[in-house]
Amino acid sequence: MTEIVDSFEKLEILVHLHGVGFAPRTAAEIAKGLALSLPEDEIDQCLRAMRPTGVLEPTGPWSAAVAELVEMYRRDRIEVLNLLTKSALERVRKETAQQARMFADAFVLRPKKKGDPDA
Repeated sequence: MTEIVDSFEKLEILVHLHGVGFAPRTAAEIAKGLALSLPEDEIDQCLRAMRPTGVLEPTGPWSAAVAELVEMYRRDRIEVLNLLTKSALERVRKETAQQARMFADAFVLRPKKKGDPDA
């Protein structure tokens, strides 16, 4: 679930849509219903990212997990936000490690092969 709902914005949109029974809403309607101020284009971007996963379907494969997440968020926002933060930090660490490895690999000295112009 943290791969799909990977930002506070997506979480807020998901909680709002769950609250209205996943009734079709425009980005403008969603923006009015959110507790925070989000630009409509950002809402559209979040919806486009979440829609293909099925997380926005009221009876989809994620419906039980979404209901549990929404309930958990309503009971203890701080705990859910801590989980989101930990997930984001893990993603950043993983990406940073991969980028560092690629950078280091660029400087690995390898033996020259026959036929290389500098061999």
